[in-house]
Amino acid sequence: MDLSTLSLGPITFGNVTVTPPQGISTLTTEIDLRPDNDLIVLVEGFLDQNGLLTWRLLSKDPVTGGLPEDPLAGFLPPNVTPQKEMGASCSR
Repeated sequence: MDLSTLSLGPITFGNVTVTPPQGISTLTTEIDLRPDNDLIVLVEGFLDQNGLLTWRLLSKDPVTGGLPEDPLAGFLPPNVTPQKEMGASCSR
């Protein structure tokens, strides 16, 4: 596989889909979930020099920019059926 041709594809969590611009292998963006959920989600995707592809999603308090005070606050919906999986993909 030629990793120089890898580009990030869409990632979906809950009812939100983040679609990176075509042809990029690094992404950093913030998704504002308000008013439905009082959170900002930092979304990072990148391919490192060793070929490791990483997606990182972090909940942030929209007022402080730090971690939410409530440890149960989060951006993922409850998993109501054990077979349901969150979608994430990449294309090359």
